[in-house]
Amino acid sequence: MGGGLRGAAAKKELGAFYTPDSTASSLAGWAIRTGTESVLEPSVGGGALLKAALIQAREIKPFGGLRQPLACDIDPIALETLRNELGKTVEFCLGDFLELDPRKFRKFDVVFANPPFTRNHSIDVYRRKELRERFGIEGPAGIWTYFLAHAMDFLVQGGRIASIVPGSALFTRYGDAFLRRMCRSFLAVNVYQLAERPIWSGGTEERGGILLAEGYFDGVCSKYVKGVWPPSSKQNYESSRELQAYRDLSSAAASWRSRVDQYRRRHRMQFCVPVIGGGACSV
Repeated sequence: MGGGLRGAAAKKELGAFYTPDSTASSLAGWAIRTGTESVLEPSVGGGALLKAALIQAREIKPFGGLRQPLACDIDPIALETLRNELGKTVEFCLGDFLELDPRKFRKFDVVFANPPFTRNHSIDVYRRKELRERFGIEGPAGIWTYFLAHAMDFLVQGGRIASIVPGSALFTRYGDAFLRRMCRSFLAVNVYQLAERPIWSGGTEERGGILLAEGYFDGVCSKYVKGVWPPSSKQNYESSRELQAYRDLSSAAASWRSRVDQYRRRHRMQFCVPVIGGGACSV
């Protein structure tokens, strides 16, 4: 999230604490890889993450660019400020991200987020009950869990999430339960404690963390990995080695399927599938 809400009290009420530029830049370096990704920012605020993504994309592909990112926020002032600054390069959506229907939007390669830090006890009791039932999340979960659970429905297969999260994600039971839930949908899930306490715009004392999830519906991971952000070269190496091994295997499998399909079309080969009680043959 970024600036726009009037007054520190209003920001605190909505859990709106905005991303430092240095943190945004380091996250963009992980999330933006081709410079042509489609990006969703569900709580854009003053746009630190979004701007970092645009800058990273231009560095990778100077004459290309992201495919018109979608920036959402509940704060009309924040969106108007960004619209004046970024113009038509970004699509803006005013409203509560949790109320958006993913079926009415295109799918995205990257969700780049700093969801509200609103804690469980600060969510209206009726709203809390509705969200728990809707997303199947138990325990005293903060609003960030619902944001990320909803954001997953906007991803393409193979998509990724880079998100700021409260520090509670690393040491609470509900944080552990949510991260393990993400492991059932992503090839890799990593959560990092920030090495230094950032100076958040909005004044929160929250230490904060980083959540990275990659390979949506490409596979599952047996467990999530904890670390410190920015990660050491060894952490980067181990993560990239495991992911590359999976990508190599996936690529080989896709190549094999393609060759089989070509062979079948060329020879019009029929493959018989046995059925209990009788025979059946399908092409």
